[in-house]
Amino acid sequence: MKNNTIIKASKIFIFVLGLLLVNLETISSSFADDIPLKQEITTNHVVTLSTSDTPAKYKVGDTVKISSNAAVETNGYDLSNHRNWSGTIMSVSPKAYSHSAWEYYIKYPDGEHNDFVAEQDVTNITPAKYRVGDTVKISSNAAVETNGYDLSNHRNWSGTIMSVSPKAYSNSAWEYYIKYPDGEHNDFVAEQDLIMPTSYPHPENGTSNTYYWGYCTYGAKQLAPWIGNGWGNANQWASSARSAGYVVDRNPVYGSIVVFQSGQGGASSYGHVAFVESINGNTIQIKEMNGTGGFGQYSVRSVDNASSYEYIH
Repeated sequence: MKNNTIIKASKIFIFVLGLLLVNLETISSSFADDIPLKQEITTNHVVTLSTSDTPAKYKVGDTVKISSNAAVETNGYDLSNHRNWSGTIMSVSPKAYSHSAWEYYIKYPDGEHNDFVAEQDVTNITPAKYRVGDTVKISSNAAVETNGYDLSNHRNWSGTIMSVSPKAYSNSAWEYYIKYPDGEHNDFVAEQDLIMPTSYPHPENGTSNTYYWGYCTYGAKQLAPWIGNGWGNANQWASSARSAGYVVDRNPVYGSIVVFQSGQGGASSYGHVAFVESINGNTIQIKEMNGTGGFGQYSVRSVDNASSYEYIH
């Protein structure tokens, strides 16, 4: 009797245990079925974060250009009237728009601005060709500054760059403030109207010197063989040099030829030319023939008010 009771109890225990195992398997299976769903949610979340974490291509302070096919800002404001304009980024904000994840506030040199420019409509600009302190020359076909001011009267003038600013104008992305040795200046010169002058860019004219021996023109040609022959009297040299494509300005440098017009610096009605040996502020030291040393002789002297004269380079 006792054994039968034990056997019945054992069967009941096994039956209950079986039920527990079946329920546990069902619970486990349901839990396993939930895992892919949870994994899918997690995966989608990661993708979203990755998209929003794309770093901005540009930063505050960068100089950029509006692309040539830009249409509207992210708020729908017309952007086509500022195509190819160059400006400075003032702020950067995340913004999902078309192919962009960022938008920019861009301010232009004239004070205008676009506040919501999508990254897809912004491009890099070519770096400025020149920098502050460079000596440059106004090109021979320059017409006007970017503000419309006449520039033709300063063609072939050489001066120093005082400032550089981004400015979309014709074929240029930059404009320059140029100051000349005599104090004159042009404030808005497009980069396309500038060239880098090279002192004495012309080949030397060999050892020939067709000027009459003993005169200042002969002496200057001997010291600067790159000077052309047949330029006439000394007071004609500046004009002849310009016509030949030489740099002529009021900026004295070592090795340039200073031109004294009739009556300047004691020059006769034929003018006078000399070789520049050194510069000290607004005073130059020159080496000349047919000067204080007499006909056919070289001599050296100092000349004040150097910016009053023209120089051939």
